Amino acid sequence: MKIVVLKFGGTSVGSIDRIKKVSKIISLHTKKSRRVIVVSSAMSGVTNDLIKKTKKISKNFDSA
Repeated sequence: MKIVVLKFGGTSVGSIDRIKKVSKIISLHTKKSRRVIVVSSAMSGVTNDLIKKTKKISKNFDSA
């Protein structure tokens, strides 16, 4: 059985319609009897917001 690793994030999960498209892609691989590993990262614009919030609450934030 083939193993497929799919990574989605940023604009590819930036709206409900895009999330639905991602779910269809995952479903297609599953229907082809593949083992599917999905890695999802933050939606577009969310990472920068999380970094800003972290800087406000932690003096130990790594700026790299």
